[in-house]
Amino acid sequence: MGCLRNSLFGVHAGIYGSGDHSLFVIPIQRDLHLSDTQISLLVGFAFGAFNALFGLPVARWIDGGRRRTIAAIGIAVWSVAASCCGLAANFWQLFFVGSASEPERLGDACRRLTIGGLLPPSRRGAAMGVFYAGILQAADAR
Repeated sequence: MGCLRNSLFGVHAGIYGSGDHSLFVIPIQRDLHLSDTQISLLVGFAFGAFNALFGLPVARWIDGGRRRTIAAIGIAVWSVAASCCGLAANFWQLFFVGSASEPERLGDACRRLTIGGLLPPSRRGAAMGVFYAGILQAADAR
């Protein structure tokens, strides 16, 4: 399940432009008539603002709550937000929907903590390697 989730995240990152995988930034910029400043706000500030506002409260929730439920909520919110990115018609819609796609990344902390808690230290490296292999699969698929 983690590899599938990472594959989907890799595709979303390529479309939306996080990290080095900004495949469709120029077409989105052209279609929505966005300036370079607006694009930089979308791929940087929108994600940073969400983490600055909600990072610590969500981390506290992760530490005290059921990690499976929190991860499932994160994936559900991300799925809806990522789908809504395709429906955005202007800068502000894309900004808010893009910010709303951030909870899935916070849910990633649940999965890392779960793997870390289930396995002895000698086996965690291999498990994390398999877990993050989905991102590489998505990159190869493009």
